[in-house]
Amino acid sequence: MGNLRLHLGLITALLFLLPIFNLQAAFSESFEITNVKICLKVDRNRNPIHVTNKLPGGTQNVYAWFSWKNAPKSQTITARWHYVSEDIHILDSPVTLTRHSDQGVLILRMPEDKPLPSGMYRMDIEADGKVLNSTSFTVRPDRNR
Repeated sequence: MGNLRLHLGLITALLFLLPIFNLQAAFSESFEITNVKICLKVDRNRNPIHVTNKLPGGTQNVYAWFSWKNAPKSQTITARWHYVSEDIHILDSPVTLTRHSDQGVLILRMPEDKPLPSGMYRMDIEADGKVLNSTSFTVRPDRNR
């Protein structure tokens, strides 16, 4: 009978502690990229203007606006830009996030007078070797060339 009371007491204690552990897990949410938008421009407050995943031919700059939550201090991310049409890795852009904001802008720029080739592109945002978010876009053929 004594062992039964001891086991019931331990089970009761465990059942009491489980909600506490679940409550702690809810408060320790993990870092995540919550949104990514490809756009043609950003305003002076770095908000996206003309959000689209189909960019006109002749485009030289692609803006990727993104937002996040629960970033640890000095969290580093890497934007990996890919030209999918020819399976080419274009560029890695490492960025350290600030705690003063919850949004940022990544930019893929071509040299002056050089438009992005037409085709499919992808941009992955990674942290600690894990892809947190990914977005694709198309650059249409340039009718002026």
